[in-house]
Amino acid sequence: MLEAGREGKDNGDDGIPSIVSETPEDIMEAPVHSMTNLFAQLGLPNDEASIARFIETHRPLPENVQLAEASFWTPSQAAFLREEIQEDADWAAIIDELNAELHG
Repeated sequence: MLEAGREGKDNGDDGIPSIVSETPEDIMEAPVHSMTNLFAQLGLPNDEASIARFIETHRPLPENVQLAEASFWTPSQAAFLREEIQEDADWAAIIDELNAELHG
């Protein structure tokens, strides 16, 4: 049962908000997937050390090479990256982050 004046706040029992009161801006800014999720989706080792090693091994990616066109992807990995970016799907933000890491 909700207490008056407690909407959208932690109810104190389990740390879960009584009512979610997110604005559209909050929802759009919240990351849907993590880098570990992306690496798992790509079928790659997804622990922090493996991700760091992958980025270190493959950077810097030349500026004229798009992420999905890099030679180290399998055809299915490249297709996934390309499609998710083109569709601006929920993976796009973390793919953009990987892109920045590899081009940096």
